[in-house]
Amino acid sequence: MVVPTNPSEFAERVTTSDSEFDNAIQFNGYNIFDMKRMSLMAGYDYQNYFLRGWKDKVNGSIRHQLYVSIKYANVFDSGSWRFYRSASYSNGEQSDITEISTDVSCYNGCDYTETIGISLSDEFLRDNMDTGFSIRFNAKSGDKNVITISPDYIKGYLQVAK
Repeated sequence: MVVPTNPSEFAERVTTSDSEFDNAIQFNGYNIFDMKRMSLMAGYDYQNYFLRGWKDKVNGSIRHQLYVSIKYANVFDSGSWRFYRSASYSNGEQSDITEISTDVSCYNGCDYTETIGISLSDEFLRDNMDTGFSIRFNAKSGDKNVITISPDYIKGYLQVAK
């Protein structure tokens, strides 16, 4: 699969969902996958993330969320959830996050998946359209994961999610 490299290519990959049974139109941005080496002992974190949004059909208001799924292995300790609880912006401002789901699979160690979301205003996305932004997700365990959304991603997503 070819990774988008400009706003138009990101816009082409935004999906929309709408039906007479829904009170909002849903937008899902391009799903980004990356992996980050956390330490020699802990191994890799696998991160999937994308912007998604909902536009109210009655009043036209729109809300957005950065949807993040973090999968990590724990070979040495089979009971170590991280428990992501907050997010920090690059200016130091903190925000609560929403826990969406959790999953664990164990065989010779365990793989944990925590799926979380953070609400983002339309104004925030538009203010960061030319610079992009980074958000650090903070876990109770002390682990931290940084997600960066590029200006091209935001511009492409907002071409459709309006």
